[in-house]
Amino acid sequence: MPTSWSSSQLRLRASAGGGIGAASGDQEPLALRDQATIDWVERTLPDSDTKEWRREHAAPLPVGVHWDVAVLPAALWDGIQARLAAAVRKRPVIADTIREEVYLPVPVGTATTSGIRILRAGAWLLVQHPRHGGARARWLSYPTADSVLTDTSALVNAIHGYRAVLP
Repeated sequence: MPTSWSSSQLRLRASAGGGIGAASGDQEPLALRDQATIDWVERTLPDSDTKEWRREHAAPLPVGVHWDVAVLPAALWDGIQARLAAAVRKRPVIADTIREEVYLPVPVGTATTSGIRILRAGAWLLVQHPRHGGARARWLSYPTADSVLTDTSALVNAIHGYRAVLP
């Protein structure tokens, strides 16, 4: 299990096989994927920031309004990905290649358990425009038109299940 991710590793993880949990033949055309991601981000952005996001290719999204964010170390994410595949399929998952963390939007107020760092109201999450990659933030799983947030219970169960089998 890697303890450190390079930008190239994350790029490969995000693009290989259509993203996290993508089944064979379940890949969206890029134009649809990009538009769904754009729509998802723009629903979260204040109206005044939408044009700037399209021009700047990255946007800080306010946390705690539409969702909170579970923050996982990259090494933990590597360990729980297989257990969590169905729970994160077609849900937004973002990697920070510099901090080596993975961000999963979860319903506001649902992540109250210990052992998971949560970003709440007052925090910001940097996301990239889907057509323009960035050195810092990368989509590991793009939101879709029918995206829902990561189920907090499934996330907690995957983490506890993974930790239970560690030596």
